[in-house]
Amino acid sequence: AIGCVAWGEIHIKAWVWTVDIIYAPFTVCEGDSMPIHAYPDFPAGTTFLWSTGETTNPIYITNPGTYSLTATAPGGECTASVTEFVDMFFFPTPEPTISGPSVLCTGQSGTLTAAGNPDDLFFWSTGENTSSIVISEPGIYSVTATNWQGCSGVDTIEVLPGTAPPNLTAPPVLCNGQSGMVSV
Repeated sequence: AIGCVAWGEIHIKAWVWTVDIIYAPFTVCEGDSMPIHAYPDFPAGTTFLWSTGETTNPIYITNPGTYSLTATAPGGECTASVTEFVDMFFFPTPEPTISGPSVLCTGQSGTLTAAGNPDDLFFWSTGENTSSIVISEPGIYSVTATNWQGCSGVDTIEVLPGTAPPNLTAPPVLCNGQSGMVSV
């Protein structure tokens, strides 16, 4: 009103708060998980809420599907949400099968054989890495089959202890009309 001029300014920084879901679409073994991440990097104190109910970053998923994420800035002043379809591809998991004796008597030995796909590698609980092993004691034996993609499957067999066959004694020859004693 008296002709003096004064001015002031304030700088208000526009904070663009966005979120995206990123992942490396790679093939995983059936039953394995794959990480998905919130992007970009967020400051400490940011909270995350995924459609799975998890609140960490990243989360690990085992199935393809549509996933949603809400990221909230520290202090809660900004939020951003995204929904995205996440695809996954699966390598098959080997399913080895062990065949062999289910009972092993004292002094006997037996062969356990693992069957699977032609390219599977076999690793036994005994430390051997062949498709067949010779065992001389009852027990629990397992084999892990691994395919060229690195996926693994396991089979287990329990070989029970048996009893020794009976020891029979008898006369070596009996003629007509004779009798003999067989003892066990």
